[in-house]
Amino acid sequence: MKPKVLVLTLGSRERDGWVCPSLAFTLITMARDARFETTFGNTLGLRPHDYARNFALATARTEKPDWTIQLDNDVAPTVSPLDLIADAPSDADVIGVRYGIAKPSSSAGLWPEGLQFVSGNYEEVPAVAGGVLCIRSTVWQKIPRGPWFQIAIKQGSELLEWASGEDCMFCQLVRSKGMKVYVHKTPADHFHSVNLTEIAMM
Repeated sequence: MKPKVLVLTLGSRERDGWVCPSLAFTLITMARDARFETTFGNTLGLRPHDYARNFALATARTEKPDWTIQLDNDVAPTVSPLDLIADAPSDADVIGVRYGIAKPSSSAGLWPEGLQFVSGNYEEVPAVAGGVLCIRSTVWQKIPRGPWFQIAIKQGSELLEWASGEDCMFCQLVRSKGMKVYVHKTPADHFHSVNLTEIAMM
């Protein structure tokens, strides 16, 4: 029996939330992959990001796929997410990829950073970014009720100051339940006005 995969693209009906062309091609390629029974959908116009990601995982809990893949509209994997889960370490509960992000100290940098990949294509990490997020069913089975994703706010501040993103907090929650998070060595493209991954790798 083929593994069941639910692929949900997070975007909006406005132009800045449309799927980037490279991601559209990836989705077409994924639809033709005979190794999996794959269902596709969108979560459009759901904000903030933690709400959209929680909605996607709640949908997975209802549909009960073996894997759920969340794809941000502005991130284009250079390795098919289906290849990520086909080759995944047997103990991987969450898999992500590195890509360029804007950093206050420079124009862009790859995140997660400082990885060596001394053997194989995967490395266990404390957290991955949410742009390409492969989530095994073990996550919602072991943590059946959300919210799974929550933005952390700095304690003691009079203002709502961001402390950690919903993707990092999700990974922290997963790891607190004894599950493992891995990242693949091949970076994805991340499009804003320019491709931040290209800038980060210069």
